Amino acid sequence: YPNPLNNYINISSSEIIEKIEIIDIIGKVIKTQNLSKSSATIDVSDLKNNVYFLTYSINGIVNSKKIIINH
Repeated sequence: YPNPLNNYINISSSEIIEKIEIIDIIGKVIKTQNLSKSSATIDVSDLKNNVYFLTYSINGIVNSKKIIINH
């Protein structure tokens, strides 16, 4: 959250998040962050206004969400 977002995205889970990736619309990995905690804040102020995919791994299961960046 929030979505659409401005400069930061907040991610939280009741379980440990292992890895977060932001992927552009053509499939190129833009940002990667390895974690071992249940929440994170990621700075996306350097990314252009566009649609991206946020993928995150919890217990080895990869989930994906569409995010919209609008500065």
